[in-house]
Amino acid sequence: MKKNVEIIPIKNKTGSHVGMILSFMIFITFVVFVLVVLQPIIDTGEGRQTTLDDTETKIMNNVSANFTTASINFEGVHNPGRACVTFESILAILNIVPPYNVIIKNESGAVQDSYIYDPTFADIRVNRRIRNNVFFKLYESSKFKALTVNTSLNCEGLNSTEYEIGSVYSGNYVFESSVRELIHEYNTNYDNLKIELGLSPASEFAFTLTLSNGSILEAAKTIKAKNIYAQETPIQYVNSDANIQSGYIITKIW
Repeated sequence: MKKNVEIIPIKNKTGSHVGMILSFMIFITFVVFVLVVLQPIIDTGEGRQTTLDDTETKIMNNVSANFTTASINFEGVHNPGRACVTFESILAILNIVPPYNVIIKNESGAVQDSYIYDPTFADIRVNRRIRNNVFFKLYESSKFKALTVNTSLNCEGLNSTEYEIGSVYSGNYVFESSVRELIHEYNTNYDNLKIELGLSPASEFAFTLTLSNGSILEAAKTIKAKNIYAQETPIQYVNSDANIQSGYIITKIW
């Protein structure tokens, strides 16, 4: 007696494998496409931090300059009878060159009226007003106004053996006056300032300087972005009276 045998069709395994491979390739192609299109939008934070650091550095370079201080004393050496004294050759001794951007203060910290007699001479004339003032501090920086010529004062000259130069210090500092100038340019010509600083056209920025008395100098604009990156950096700055103060700068980009 013959048995009925059920015939089961064999599936095409080759076609199934090809379909899976094609599907996988389509999926990978889609993922690559999404990554390429969205790459400018995806931000891990590392790129923004680099931009933030670069922006802060360019701001700091713009508002900073060398600042030199030197003490001058003629107590026990020779105290002239006149209130006005001339420190002969002192600018050359300190390697200070024209236009002689110098401020002189007495021992109480009061700014003294100071001049040069002739731009070709490296002398400083100081009207100390009080003869008892025998100690002075000299401050020099390109951020200060240049000394003016005054030939009318009746000053007594002191050569380099008749006064003593004490401690001399030189360093790079932020200047409050330069921050104010940069803020003015920020508020009046923002796009040009970005070009001058060499900042990316795709990024916006703002910054503030908090002074030692708590007041804030701010360069800011309306921020519509959701993602704002900021950092705070402690600094020392020189104010309008040539005093070194502590504060901090906050830089923002978006």
